Amino acid sequence: MPNRYLKNGDDVLAYDIMPDASEYGGVVKGPAVLYLPAFDTTKDDIKGRVVMDCAASLGRTYVQVDWYGVGRSTGDFTHKGTITRWTDDALKVSSCIICLYITEPICVDS
Repeated sequence: MPNRYLKNGDDVLAYDIMPDASEYGGVVKGPAVLYLPAFDTTKDDIKGRVVMDCAASLGRTYVQVDWYGVGRSTGDFTHKGTITRWTDDALKVSSCIICLYITEPICVDS
């Protein structure tokens, strides 16, 4: 999957979406699977590949993201990476993905 980048302040978050929205006229129907790896792990880890394969077998859109300062995302993981920052990143990625790619989001109340 090609990397896509989402600007977040002075930094960028790297993410992938599968299938590529360009294959579907720029829109992919939901619901989507959003994979958030462990905090010091890249989006391309073995768990991510297993979840991606599962999503593909179910015909679901799959999104994976590298956290701030990890993998292809920019930033200083060691000195500026925090749970609050990563939570904000996850919310930003998920809201942008829904707005940009998914025409039928499903919201689940907890």
